Amino acid sequence: MLLIKSQKREIIRVLLSLILQHNTQAVIVKKLSSHKRNIRLKSALWEYNKILKTIHILNLINDESLRQKLRRARNRTESYHQLQRIIRKVHDGLFRGNKTIDNCVYI
Repeated sequence: MLLIKSQKREIIRVLLSLILQHNTQAVIVKKLSSHKRNIRLKSALWEYNKILKTIHILNLINDESLRQKLRRARNRTESYHQLQRIIRKVHDGLFRGNKTIDNCVYI
């Protein structure tokens, strides 16, 4: 907790950068991991992440409706990926027309 407090200003800068979409998570992690001067900030962010993760897990344990919503969202995502995989199999992943009928496979 002391580490998070000591890096409060830098953590806020990182979070604002994400919120304002100046950087992505991948870019920020890459920058934090590439220099030793950022090791305290990186450690503080990892500790902050552990706190948020713990809160999320406790909410999942206590809230049945939240578990149901997350399960539905995972199922929806999986269905989307299955549909995407099937579409890619048709014509080697290429769409041949703008309409559904143009993309049908005729046997």
